[in-house]
Amino acid sequence: QGARVRFRYVPPDTTAPPPVTDLQVASLTSTTVRLTWKTPPDGTFLFINVIRSGGTDAETGEPVLDRDGRGLSDSGLVPNTEYTYSISAQDEAGNVSVPTKITVRTLLG
Repeated sequence: QGARVRFRYVPPDTTAPPPVTDLQVASLTSTTVRLTWKTPPDGTFLFINVIRSGGTDAETGEPVLDRDGRGLSDSGLVPNTEYTYSISAQDEAGNVSVPTKITVRTLLG
């Protein structure tokens, strides 16, 4: 009597989730930005990644993601300064969507 073993090969997940859509500025002041977007369908992503670029290195805050992953608030920004936000979705396997980007300029102080 021998043991019988079955093996089912599951190929690695190499497919990135869909990107976030409808990225827009919800509100803007001289020192704060609020962005909103639509996330990919449930089950296709695990994380939302946010990269802020631009600015002056005098910023005092960091972007804070909403609990539902559909927006962020960023405060401590410098007046009359341009910032670019790059938002992407990431799945459990580490695949990252094509980023969706928006550039904003804070209002004069």
